[in-house]
Formats: sequence, C-alpha cells, structure tokens
Amino acid sequence: MSNILSPTIVISSFEQVELRKNKKLLVLCDIDNTILHFPDCDRFCEEFIKEIYLFGKNEPQYDKILEHLKNVYKQVIPPIHTDYYGFVSMITTINEINGKLMFLTARHSKTDSWTRKQLQQIGVNPKDFTIHYSGSNMTKGWYIKKHINLDGIEDVIFIDDNDLFITSVKDLHPQIKCYKFEAENNIYYTNRKEK
Repeated sequence: MSNILSPTIVISSFEQVELRKNKKLLVLCDIDNTILHFPDCDRFCEEFIKEIYLFGKNEPQYDKILEHLKNVYKQVIPPIHTDYYGFVSMITTINEINGKLMFLTARHSKTDSWTRKQLQQIGVNPKDFTIHYSGSNMTKGWYIKKHINLDGIEDVIFIDDNDLFITSVKDLHPQIKCYKFEAENNIYYTNRKEK
C-alpha cells in the first residue's frame, strides 16, 4: 500500500507511535523540535534583532541574521525534552522487540559535538544511537536513499516535525510510515527530566 493513500499520522507523544512486534524495525527520528525544544529561542532572537540591530522583518538581511542567532542560541542555551517519558517508553519497546532507532537531523555534521552534548542534557545517551546529519543541501528522503540501507527491514518509521521533510520521505519511500510530531505546549515543561 502506498503512502500516497496513507496520511501522515500526527502525534503529540512518542507513546502514540505504533511499534509492531515480529517485524524487523527501524525508527528514524528527527532531533530539533521533535525531541529537542528551545522554548524561548524565537522570541529571544526576534527581540534581540529588534533591540540591537534596530530593524524589523522587512529588512533583506533579517532572515539570515535570525537564522544565525537561532544557531548561536541553540549552542549556548540547554534544550528541554519535548516528551521525555514518552521517548523512554518508545525506546524501551524498540529494544524489547529488537528494533533500532537512529537519529536523522538536518543539522550539519560539524555540529556533532554540540548535538551530542544537547542529547546528554535531555537525558539521552548519544552513544546508544547512530546520528545521521543530512545538512541543508539534501532532503531527508534523498539522504535515506543514499546513506541508509533499508534492505531486509520490514517496518520503517520516520518521525519529524517538518512537513517538507516528511513529504520528501513519503515521495521517495512510500513504504515508510511517517509521523508528524506536534508537541503540546505544556508537554515541554511537564515532561522535563529533573536533574
């Protein structure tokens, strides 16, 4: 059955991901805004531009400066987990059925050290997972096609918050079941792992 007929499943917790037993399973999971969240990033960076640069969204350089500030913010401010307990539950089930989870992020590979640090900050041991970096020059659908071997895998699940990435995966891999992660606002705080 083609994913053209199967809509993307919208979830707000990783516990909603259907993990089938007796299937060779691979879960590909995004990082930013799917498990990592920076709740004040947008507001802070937009206010910073307004107060320091003294211009608004209509200026031609606004988007470039905003993207740069967001990257700096994310390197300095610790993230919180979008759904810590749901993620732990999903990982436990994946391990019980001998499945595998890999991260697939649009970050560049040069961010590997701070990506691993941020995963540790939310209680995820990055040594337990393979992390793939697609960067901004390749869609996640093409990255999977070129770099992730799906031979022999019976059940592939893709979890992301970004519609464009989900569409790229569905277009090239109709056999992959896609989930769109939309965390509820209160989940960011109620599921934060206490240190």
